[in-house]
Amino acid sequence: MRTIGAVVAVFVLTACTSAPLPAPFGDGGSIGDAATGTDAATTAPADLAAPIVTCAANPPTFPSFDRTCAADGDCFIARHQTDCCGTIVAWGLRSTEQAAFAAAEKVCESQYPGCGCASNKVTTDDGTMTTMDHPIAVHCAAGMCRTTVM
Repeated sequence: MRTIGAVVAVFVLTACTSAPLPAPFGDGGSIGDAATGTDAATTAPADLAAPIVTCAANPPTFPSFDRTCAADGDCFIARHQTDCCGTIVAWGLRSTEQAAFAAAEKVCESQYPGCGCASNKVTTDDGTMTTMDHPIAVHCAAGMCRTTVM
């Protein structure tokens, strides 16, 4: 019986630590998966290879990125694809994260099959949904990079 209990405990512990926890967009210094509104803590330790990116999985995983800033110039607009139709969430991220975000996003986009639909929708950090052709701005507000529709 002890062996079965230990196996169950390991399974439960693994399941609990691998699932991202729900967090609102205004939660703190990093942001993860936009499709679920969670902060997917999937960044690999520094001594390992690239972070885990499984965007087409259920649930999807995408690395967290730093959003902290002191001025608007510390931020950039990160456009993250959330489905095969090309729906986008525009996050405000710290400029130093641009290369890491681009690498993870390239992997993410490659995982979506062409599904024959076109979303043309973008959602900003403040929750506003707009179309791809509408301008989006990024600002440093209360020490956090945030996007909004102009």
